[in-house]
Amino acid sequence: MKSSILLTFLIFYSSAIAQFIPLGTRSISLNQQQVLVTEQAGTTFLNPSQLLDLPQASIWLTHYKPYRIADLPVIALALHYRTQDIALGAGLVDFGNTIYRDQNFCLAGAFALTQKFRLGIKYQLRRLAISSYGQAQVSSLDAGFHLPVAEHITIGALIKNAYAGKIAGISPPREVLAAVRIDLDQSLVLYSEIAQVAHFDAENRFGVEYHPVKNLEVRLGTGLHTPAAASAGFGIALKMLQISYAMQSHPALDATHIFSLAIARQK
Repeated sequence: MKSSILLTFLIFYSSAIAQFIPLGTRSISLNQQQVLVTEQAGTTFLNPSQLLDLPQASIWLTHYKPYRIADLPVIALALHYRTQDIALGAGLVDFGNTIYRDQNFCLAGAFALTQKFRLGIKYQLRRLAISSYGQAQVSSLDAGFHLPVAEHITIGALIKNAYAGKIAGISPPREVLAAVRIDLDQSLVLYSEIAQVAHFDAENRFGVEYHPVKNLEVRLGTGLHTPAAASAGFGIALKMLQISYAMQSHPALDATHIFSLAIARQK
């Protein structure tokens, strides 16, 4: 009973834990925005509908220590493949150590329902293990879409845990996110997102991405009621190789510094 209660508590508050182990350097540098931000194959962990906005194929990898906590490393790997109207992505996240381990396997698909409307579905299997307490797992489904509504404006939404299994009769909380992206020109993009998790205050996230030269992106993010007051990062594209960096502050813990690598193949 004791182990069941503890594992149920951790999974029930999975949204709070997910904020502790964010994924995607572009997402993190824009204050953890997820709906209209792409991360090569790492988009599998964000809004799956955006897999159709990626190159034909990519592989993505990141490894870091949240808030410089040495004993809690995160490693994540993802890959994707896209055709004209369908895209598939798969990813694996491993977080923790021999005492506490949190693993998440994702399988995502994106579909072009019309010329502009993109729909994505993501299946996740999350497994928690705590030494001396046991282990438990829960499955869930996320659903998202995005749609250009004007020449420079795109909207989108993501429902996390749209369907989720139960442990001890309790399901992980549902999270609803809505976002807008404004492409002012080829060098400047504005992002805004609102996220509402059951039992938590709504978060308002804002970000800007600037392209001073062709192969360089500079990003800044902030928000209201968010874990990070400020975030920043950059991305460099070197033919098929892409290198990204993100920094995320925290009011009580050390800042997190994250690098990711991606290899992308254009069609």
